[in-house]
Amino acid sequence: NGAIYAIYLLDDGELVPETIRLKDILPAAGARIRLLGSDIELNWQRDGAGTRIALSGAVRSQAANSYAVSLRISTTLSGKNKQA
Repeated sequence: NGAIYAIYLLDDGELVPETIRLKDILPAAGARIRLLGSDIELNWQRDGAGTRIALSGAVRSQAANSYAVSLRISTTLSGKNKQA
């Protein structure tokens, strides 16, 4: 189905950040990014050779007592096809 999963590990005592940047991961136009276990779609944008994902206050609250933030990205471009 083309989906990939990204896991952002939090350091001890680290709060869930407002933004996560994924290097070398480029979602296809119209891709959906969601926090696993949630139906909330996250806002994202390409940022050079990566992707910046905004985590709203509701999402950060939902993930507040976690050791990691796990994301599902519906579709991505292949590593060799990084055109916008």
